[in-house]
Amino acid sequence: MKDKNELLRRKQEWLERLKKEGKLRDPTEDHKIGLIALQNRIRREIIKFIGISGKKSFDEIKERFNLTDTQAKMHLNLLEQALFIEAVEAYTERRSLS
Repeated sequence: MKDKNELLRRKQEWLERLKKEGKLRDPTEDHKIGLIALQNRIRREIIKFIGISGKKSFDEIKERFNLTDTQAKMHLNLLEQALFIEAVEAYTERRSLS
């Protein structure tokens, strides 16, 4: 129960931060971006990879999928725009939002 409450608290904080940053969009637009993000096999695999531990560094993701910096940034930025992951800049990690 404690873990579930912690996840709900983190989700609420995240939604509030998105609202303050102006990142919440029209639900139709969010859905469209989400579908675009999930159409790519590598992005689906990145979501699974991050989901195992909840956090992965940029270099871990790059190495695991044999991506260049540019390719990794493109995939991760789209996943972040679709709200599937969140960058944690202080730790240079990406984490799953689930």
